[in-house]
Amino acid sequence: MIVKKWIKISSIVLASVIAILFVLSYFITILIHQQLPNIIAEKNDTPYNFSYQEVDFSILRSSLSLNDIEVSPKDSTTIKDSIDVTGKIKQIDVVGVNFFKLFKNKELAALKIKIKQPEVNYYQPSVKAKKDTAEVKVGQSIDINSLEIEGGNFNLFSSSGKDRLARVQNINIDFDGIYFNKRTVEKKIPFQFSNFKIEVDTMVFRMNNYQYMVSSHVKWSDEELILNDYRLKPIQKDGTKYAPNVTDADIFDIESPKLVLTKTDWGFDNQDKFYFKSDLIKFSNPTINIIAAKAAKAANKQEKSNVKINKSDAELINVKRFEIENGSVKMWYPDASKPKFYINNVVCNIDGIKMNSITKASEIPIDYKTFKIKLDSMYYELNEVQYLRAAKLDFTTKNLVLQDFKMKPLIKNNQFKNNYTSSNTLLDIEAPILKMNNNEWGFNNSQFYFKTNAIKLDDVKVQIINQKNEKTIAKNAEKAAKKFLINFDLIVDTIQVKKSQFIANKKFDFKNVNITLLGLKNFYSKELIANQLIVKNPNFTLFGQPERVTQREAVTSNSFNDIIKIKNTSVQNGTLNMIPYGRKNPNLTLKTFNLDFKNIKFDPTTIKNSIPFLYDNVLLHSKGLDFEMNEIYQLNTNDLKFHNGDLLVNNFKLIPKISRSAFVSNLKKEQDLYTLTINQITGKQVKWNIDEKKDFNLNANLFTLNGLDANIFRSKTPPDDTSRKSMFSEKLRKMKFGLAIKQLDIVQSKLEYAEEGPNSIGSGKLTFSNINAIGKNINSGFKKKSLPDLTLDWKSNFMGGNMFVKWVFNPMHTAENFSIKGHIKNLPMQNMDPFLRPYLKVSAEGNFDEVNFNINGNDNIANGKFDISYNNLKLNLLKDDMSERKVLSAIANVAVSKNTAGNKKEAEIKGVERDHQKSFFNFFLASLLDGLKQTLLIF
Repeated sequence: MIVKKWIKISSIVLASVIAILFVLSYFITILIHQQLPNIIAEKNDTPYNFSYQEVDFSILRSSLSLNDIEVSPKDSTTIKDSIDVTGKIKQIDVVGVNFFKLFKNKELAALKIKIKQPEVNYYQPSVKAKKDTAEVKVGQSIDINSLEIEGGNFNLFSSSGKDRLARVQNINIDFDGIYFNKRTVEKKIPFQFSNFKIEVDTMVFRMNNYQYMVSSHVKWSDEELILNDYRLKPIQKDGTKYAPNVTDADIFDIESPKLVLTKTDWGFDNQDKFYFKSDLIKFSNPTINIIAAKAAKAANKQEKSNVKINKSDAELINVKRFEIENGSVKMWYPDASKPKFYINNVVCNIDGIKMNSITKASEIPIDYKTFKIKLDSMYYELNEVQYLRAAKLDFTTKNLVLQDFKMKPLIKNNQFKNNYTSSNTLLDIEAPILKMNNNEWGFNNSQFYFKTNAIKLDDVKVQIINQKNEKTIAKNAEKAAKKFLINFDLIVDTIQVKKSQFIANKKFDFKNVNITLLGLKNFYSKELIANQLIVKNPNFTLFGQPERVTQREAVTSNSFNDIIKIKNTSVQNGTLNMIPYGRKNPNLTLKTFNLDFKNIKFDPTTIKNSIPFLYDNVLLHSKGLDFEMNEIYQLNTNDLKFHNGDLLVNNFKLIPKISRSAFVSNLKKEQDLYTLTINQITGKQVKWNIDEKKDFNLNANLFTLNGLDANIFRSKTPPDDTSRKSMFSEKLRKMKFGLAIKQLDIVQSKLEYAEEGPNSIGSGKLTFSNINAIGKNINSGFKKKSLPDLTLDWKSNFMGGNMFVKWVFNPMHTAENFSIKGHIKNLPMQNMDPFLRPYLKVSAEGNFDEVNFNINGNDNIANGKFDISYNNLKLNLLKDDMSERKVLSAIANVAVSKNTAGNKKEAEIKGVERDHQKSFFNFFLASLLDGLKQTLLIF
């Protein structure tokens, strides 16, 4: 009974509750139908009408459903300019509504709101529209666990409604934890949420008057954003071609099958500063075209050092990793006629990207931790005459590898020469590989710096094809010099260039160049220093220039601000060839050589000199020198060494390349033929330079010629050379360069002079052997007013006799005064036959015991004293055909005593006139013959 009773009571209570709920639901439904429009009308102070066709309510489910909702402008001119949005919604379902809060406090709290098929049109406010100053009233808050939008479409129009600026189709949105109140409404994002999910079939945004963006199948959540078929396109195109860019900003054409952003976080902080964070931004297979902005005048920019930085603006953008996978980039000229730059198969990874107020005030507006860039090919048009190309690039935070780099001409040489170009130099450069290791760069107090452990290049080829407008080049070089050679701080531990070639068309060709530069440091605007510069195994070739080019290029810039110091410089196992202008083969070769300098210094003073640097020590060591002086002579040496002023040359040879007969047959007038060899040449304190007035100077304390063997041959067959022959004093005085040799030693040497007449049998010879001579004060008169006397002390064997001569003259005496004093002892007379027979038509037998002479003269006449002693003298006077004149010979032998019997025959040399068409030695010999004739009574 008791159980039945409780069942009955429970049934009655349950029925009562149901009845009460039914009645309450009925009255609430009536209230919603009657009061909800009133609430909307009462609280709706917006410029919009809000209407619906049907409303459903369930008190059991605490749900509210609205169907066929429409938002449209109110019919009021006072708020007409405030219209921003219109739209229609198929259905709105609200579940878990707290009706008590809704009706009493005008606060909306619900578990879920679902909006189906919204069609929203948003209109941009007119620029001229006045902002409605009426305060928009809202309830206390909106608190919704979940908000869903299903199958929505969004359109953005211009203020006039004529132009659609954006379109989003079939958008599905799911927001969780939405909260909206008076505090959030003033924010740029007027509500808060915990997480979200957005899916869009298609979206199109017009970015500006020149660009629009398209993407399909977009998925966006708090974990990632995926944009499929992402495109950023130019609005204007000329068919399939790009239209010229007439704006001051670049125009982009970007296509990427997929753009992914993961774990993004964005919004506005407490100070309403925008922030964006993402773990990853990734472009897959993007194709990027950029139409460059038109050239614009440079605007005055604020000094970045003066920008005030608010450190509270900490991290506006923070991206942990940015990736481009298999992309291509192409930049077009502003007229869109052709590409200026492109790269293919780009793989780019950048980690730790940050951009904020601090970085924006820096020279590099973003900060990053590491990066890695790879690409398969690169092309860049440097200007209208040159382009750059590379096959592969591997570039990371610390290392760089560039393969198959080329700088090539865009135009032919004739086009370059005959047309105006912005660049005055046409280059052809190839570098198969460039490596840079352990790099670091950035800005320090607004000054860019770059550091690297090593720069390595192999098989580089640099060719200067042509240069023009030399005056413009000089001006440009002067401007560049004012800015310093390197306009940033630079530290490089090692630079290596292997097996490379540097060419300047018709100027030089440097092959097989291997360069190592150690410890390079450039302190901008102060100095550039290096510990060591090594050049190994180079083959240097220099090409001669026409005289007009040489004169033009001799002018150098007076503007040079750098100070360059190199502690140790060396060229190892090098060769040097010089090819005269108009010829194919070298006329000078410096055989394998090593060259070392200590403490080279360039500065604004030294750069003005023809040798543009100073140095402390120098060492040159070569296996020898080959010099084809002209069509007649060849100069050769074996070992050659120069060390801090000390010179050593072994096996010096100056020899004819042709025979005597060939030489004579080509002569239009008589001329000497020289054959000269020297076993060894040494020099002490040898110094040479070209001063600031471009004058060459050669100074030395001592030169020594050891083992000189000189032969001078003259044929009398060609016509006489009737030109005036200058004296040695005049030759030195009129030299066009500075010469100052304190002492010249000639040791164990030989000199032979041979002269051959057209009808002579053999040649007349004078031979000096075992020469040991000392010359002092050998100076040129170049830019001199006075000089000390030049003296020559000569000891030698002369034609089998012993000879001593002292010769004195002064180069500054314009009368060409000289004195020459000496003696010859124990000279066999028959040894003089090769000379006496052709000149005096005499042969002699016997012996000259002693011949003494003392001659003083000038450019016109000579006087002096002569004496001789002899024994067993026999003279044979000869006819022109060299047959003996027996009668005259007999008379001569009777007239001349056979012996001087200890007495000397003396003669006075008077008034021997110089033939100015003959050399000084002919003048000296004529004076000796005058004395000999008098003492031997030869007529």
